[in-house]
Amino acid sequence: MKQTHKSSKTICFRQWTGASYAVFNSLNKVVKIGVMGLSCSLLTLKTQPILAQSMTSDSLSKDSAAIEIEGVVVTAPNLIPLNLGVEVVATIQKKDIEQAGVQNLQDLLRYVQGIDLRSRGSENVQADLSIRGGTFDQTVILLNGVNFSDPQTGHNSLNLPVNFSDIERIEILQGISSWQYGASPFTAAINIVTNAQAKTQFKAGLSGGMYGYIQGELSGNYKYKKWNFGLSAAYTKSDGYASNTDFSIPQGFLQISYTDPKRVGNFFLQGGYQQKDFGANSFYSLKYREQYESTKVFLGSLAYSKQIQKFKINAELYYRQHHDRFALFRHEAPAWYTGANYHKTDVGGGLVTLSYQWLAGETRLGVDLRYEHIFSNNLGIDMGKTLHVPFYPNAYFTKEAERFHSNFFLQHAWISKNKAWKVNAGIKAAKETSTKLRWYAGLNASYQVLSELQIDALVQHTYRLPTFTDLYYSSATQQGNKNLKPEEALVAELATVVNKNAWSGRLGVFYRYGFQIIDWVRLSGEEKWHSENLSKVQMLGTDLNITYRPNLFIKMVSLDYTYINVNQASSDYLSLYATDYLRSQLKLTVQHKIWNSLAASWQFNVNDRAGTYLDFVTKKEMSYKPYFLCDLKISWRRPHYEIYAMANNLFNVRYFDLGNIEQVGIWFKLGAKFSLF
Repeated sequence: MKQTHKSSKTICFRQWTGASYAVFNSLNKVVKIGVMGLSCSLLTLKTQPILAQSMTSDSLSKDSAAIEIEGVVVTAPNLIPLNLGVEVVATIQKKDIEQAGVQNLQDLLRYVQGIDLRSRGSENVQADLSIRGGTFDQTVILLNGVNFSDPQTGHNSLNLPVNFSDIERIEILQGISSWQYGASPFTAAINIVTNAQAKTQFKAGLSGGMYGYIQGELSGNYKYKKWNFGLSAAYTKSDGYASNTDFSIPQGFLQISYTDPKRVGNFFLQGGYQQKDFGANSFYSLKYREQYESTKVFLGSLAYSKQIQKFKINAELYYRQHHDRFALFRHEAPAWYTGANYHKTDVGGGLVTLSYQWLAGETRLGVDLRYEHIFSNNLGIDMGKTLHVPFYPNAYFTKEAERFHSNFFLQHAWISKNKAWKVNAGIKAAKETSTKLRWYAGLNASYQVLSELQIDALVQHTYRLPTFTDLYYSSATQQGNKNLKPEEALVAELATVVNKNAWSGRLGVFYRYGFQIIDWVRLSGEEKWHSENLSKVQMLGTDLNITYRPNLFIKMVSLDYTYINVNQASSDYLSLYATDYLRSQLKLTVQHKIWNSLAASWQFNVNDRAGTYLDFVTKKEMSYKPYFLCDLKISWRRPHYEIYAMANNLFNVRYFDLGNIEQVGIWFKLGAKFSLF
């Protein structure tokens, strides 16, 4: 189109900003630009020289040059989201996941700062995950922002049907912003985010190693207009590194998304299945080495979001069903043994949040509803009848328990005009079936001191409900307590974050004052543990991260250090979990080239655990000893394939994370991955 010029005064915009007083913000309208002056288009000309070559004398005037371009929509930027302050404390990204010397979610979590992972079974069989001196029941597990934590016990919370290649990143979330995910983490929430592929592709992987280890993965993604379909499956097995440590794990995961933000909104569907069958050598009792466990999990969720001018609605529905069979004797059992424990837990819930953006920031109102139920022959209250156990026709449930809890929260986020200050405050009302209405509040804040320096602060009041195991479990060595109250805590944190060129770093100090803390305890000389609300536990700690990515021969060097000190008021009791924590943790990760496409990744860990355990042989209380671990992965990576070799516990260190359960020594694996399209 030929541009016609009239004799008029030229108005020149010399600065483009997103401030409230800027021209496009002040219009309160969408502005569509069809012609942009040459002086404003230098950056686009650098990447699109054909535009400069197409200019003619008709398109030029004596005042300025103009280039006709396709319509560009300029709008005021979205106001700040509510995830402010120190919500994301640590994260591991896709490129570091691909370099990590592990092949499963459980071991990958060891690479995240501040996480204490205590394995009973290796290679994703079973582990207790805790953060910053907390217990494994105090951590919330999210999958793509959906709370799939297990109400029976935290031992099962990592039973997630996510293939290793599905994982895009892992985040540690803290602060009140986690409320928008239906989570109220006592210590923190772990959010596992899966791949959001933008193209059609197919991937396959196969690996093998010591102890009869085999793992195979298949995944595919199909992109069609506004639809995206993803499906993956994996199978992992091993003969075990010791007697009765064999396992078999098949699983599958599905993702479907539909993206149409301007019309109907965005939809995201996820679902999966996982089964684990494994020898549980001394998992819960040192007297019986031939324990055996089998678990099955089905889960799914549907999420929806839509922006309507200044309003945004987010909604989700989710469901998780978990089956657990635990046998004290895998093969022949003595006459006194009454049989295996069977559990079936059902969790269903929904979350709706409504956000409104206005001059004072963004305000969000949310409602979170969750129902939890368990059938069991060990946990709960007698039903007065029997019910067949799914998958086991000769077994029956005799007990059950249920509860319904609801959360209502109000949050407001504010940002200063110069964007230096960001504040997010909120209040929440929580109600559970057997408890009265309780109120909680919190505040996240950050201040941008310099472009490279930020200070974050957090203060909040939080809580955790007892698990069904805490309430009802009964055995020869443990006794639950159905009168337990929710445990609560006051949490505060102050951190400094630095980002400059290839360097990034974070230094934080955190404090938690917990009261009515739930723990399994016993007096010295007692053999039976029982669950109680301890009076109070105080925790003070610090963490440091320094990361350097020069993108030379050395690709990345990252140093993480965490130190925690915990004081328990009820010192007469021996604690099974609350004061048995990772006191000092040092992690060093190094990624470097070797030659051409050949690279190496090293992970060094030095762990020093507080607490004691009762030695099975000597019957004496033993302190945990510090230990050093090293993982190594060497890989040849090309655009469509990767060949790798890895070694876990490279120096074959003998160590204990849980009582008398000795962990696996060195474990070599070889594998290859391929991608098409």
